[in-house]
Amino acid sequence: MIWEPLVEGVQDLYITMKNMDFSLEDYEAIVHLYNSMAASRLRLQGTSEDEERDSLLRDVACAWLNRPMVPGEEGGERNYERWSR
Repeated sequence: MIWEPLVEGVQDLYITMKNMDFSLEDYEAIVHLYNSMAASRLRLQGTSEDEERDSLLRDVACAWLNRPMVPGEEGGERNYERWSR
């Protein structure tokens, strides 16, 4: 169910959300990316566990959204672009 003011007021966001879907391969790639990024991070001095987790989740999301849809195709369409057509 989509909130009616969203449909009327923010059409581009509504269309993007309506078009979003994830394949099993997408989920697997996101989990793999999360695991590899989490393993390579050292906890930063002065940050709480919640801050570090939030930062990691944000970084994983950004990295996955900006990856090429076809691995190794650096000039190709990025993951986020498939939902804004």
